[in-house]
Amino acid sequence: MLKLYWQLFRGYNLLMIACTMLVLHVFHTLISANAPLEIPFSFIMLVISIMFIAAGGNCINDCMDTVSDQFNHKALLISPQGISASHALKCYIAVTAAGLVTAIVPALELHSYLFYTVFPLSAISLYLYSKYLKRRPLIGNITVATLTAMVIITQFLYYHLSCSGHQEAISSPSVFFTGHLWAGTAAFAFWLTLIRELVKTMEDVDGDAVAAFHTIAVIKGIPYTKNITAACTIPLIIALLLVPAGLLAENNLPLTITCRIIISTYFVLSVCIPSIILLYKIIHIRSSRDCHQASRLTKIIMLNGIFTFLTITLLHILIC
Repeated sequence: MLKLYWQLFRGYNLLMIACTMLVLHVFHTLISANAPLEIPFSFIMLVISIMFIAAGGNCINDCMDTVSDQFNHKALLISPQGISASHALKCYIAVTAAGLVTAIVPALELHSYLFYTVFPLSAISLYLYSKYLKRRPLIGNITVATLTAMVIITQFLYYHLSCSGHQEAISSPSVFFTGHLWAGTAAFAFWLTLIRELVKTMEDVDGDAVAAFHTIAVIKGIPYTKNITAACTIPLIIALLLVPAGLLAENNLPLTITCRIIISTYFVLSVCIPSIILLYKIIHIRSSRDCHQASRLTKIIMLNGIFTFLTITLLHILIC
C-alpha cells in the first residue's frame, strides 16, 4: 500500500526537488556567500513545504485524470483496487494544507508576508491546472513549466530576502554574477519542462482525445506538435552552447581557468550533447515509446544541469 502512495505523490520527483534545492543551497553558501556551510531550519521548512505542495499537485492531477490514464494504459492508482478517489482527495487536502502551514516558518523568518503568498498561489495554480488548464492548448503546459521554474525563483527570493539588510554583500560582483546564474537556471528549468510537457501531450494524445482534453496534440495533431517542440528545442540548445563560453570568459566566478575548463567540459558532455540528442529524438518521434524516451531524456538533462552547480562547488572546495 505504501508503494501506491509513493507513486501517487511521485516520490522520485519529490526527491528530485529536494536534491535540486540542496545542491543549489550548497552552491549558494560556499560560492556566493562565502560562509560556512549550514542548513538553517527555515530552509529545511522551505524545502518540505514545496515538496508537500508538489505532492498535493500530483495527487489532485491523478484524481482528475482517471479517464485519460486508463486509455493511455497507465497504472491507475486511483481505482477500487488501489486508492479510492475520496481517500486520494483527502490526501490532497492534507498534504497541501501541511505545505501551506510549513511555509509559515520561512515567511516568519524573513518577515515577509509577500513571500508567503507564493505558496497558496502555487497550490491554487496546481488545482486550476488539474481541473481546467491542462484541457487547454499550451496554457496548461506553460503553467507546469512556470511552476517548475518557481521552485528555483522561490529559493532565490529566500536568499535575497535573507540578505536584504546586507547591501554590500548583495552589490558585490560575485553575487551579481550568481544572480544571473539563478535567472539562467530558472529559465533552463522553464524551457526544458515546457519541452517535456509538449512531448507528453504527444505521448498521451489518445487518452486526452477520449477525455475531451483540447491539448495542442489533440487539436493540431502529432506532426504539428512535433514541429513546435523541435522549434522550442533549438533555441535551448543554442543558449546551452553559450554557457561554456560564458564560464571561460567570466571573471567574477571565483574559479581558476583549469576549473572552468573542467566545468565547461562536463557541461558540454552532460547537458549540451544530450540536448542535441533530444532534438534528434523529437524529430524522429513515431510512437508513444519514442515520446516516453524523449520525456525521460529531458529529466536526465535537467538533473545534469543542476549537478553542474555541485561540480562547481566540489571543484571550489577541492582544487580551486
